[in-house]
Order: sequence, then structure tokens, then C-alpha cells
Amino acid sequence: MNENRNNSTNSKNEIDRLVNKIFKNQNSTKSNEILKEIYSNNEYIRNIQLSKLIKLNDIKFQRKTVLPMNDLYIKYYNASDYENNNLQREAEIIDRDLRIIELTIQSIKENNNINENNRNDITNANITK
Repeated sequence: MNENRNNSTNSKNEIDRLVNKIFKNQNSTKSNEILKEIYSNNEYIRNIQLSKLIKLNDIKFQRKTVLPMNDLYIKYYNASDYENNNLQREAEIIDRDLRIIELTIQSIKENNNINENNRNDITNANITK
């Protein structure tokens, strides 16, 4: 019995010694090298590639949205109009643009109705034949 206890204690000590050896080992292992490479790649991706991607997306966003809006702002904003409080002129321009849009929508609806009536006439003509 005493011998079993000694064997048990020896095997426990052996396991503890091996675990300590593994944790305190300074030698580089394959898994350790892979882990270092992963950390290195992660740093590169975060510091270099991500910043480049953000810049690229910012530039694309500006080209698609900010610059056209800036062009519209420059086109329709006349500083002298606002300095002279010429809001009547601005209201007339907006009213004109709205009427153009309304007429365009009305024209599209009328055109769709004409096309629908023509389809119905053709369908009815084919049925009566």
C-alpha cells in the first residue's frame, strides 16, 4: 500500500515537473511560432491595411456623395442673393423646379395610361377576331 502511495506521489510529481517544464520552456515551438505570426498579421491588418481601407472608402464616399452635393451647393447658392435677402427669387426657383417635377410625373402617368389603353385595345381587337 505504501508502495502504491509512493508511485502515486512520484507520478504526480513527475506530471507537475513536466507541466512546469512546458510552461517555463523558452524554446520556440511550431505552435508558438504560428501564434506569433498570427499576432504579427493581426497588427499589420489593424495598423496598415485597415487604415488604408478606411481612407479608400472615405475617398469613394466623398466622390459619390460629398462632392456632388458641394457642386449643387455652389450651383444654387448665390451669396449676393442671401446678402440682399432675395428670398423671393429663391422661392421662385424652388416653385419652378417643383412644377417641372409635377409636370414630369403627370406626363409619365398619362403616358402609362395611353400605353395601358393601347394594350387593352389590342387585346380586345385580338379577342373579337
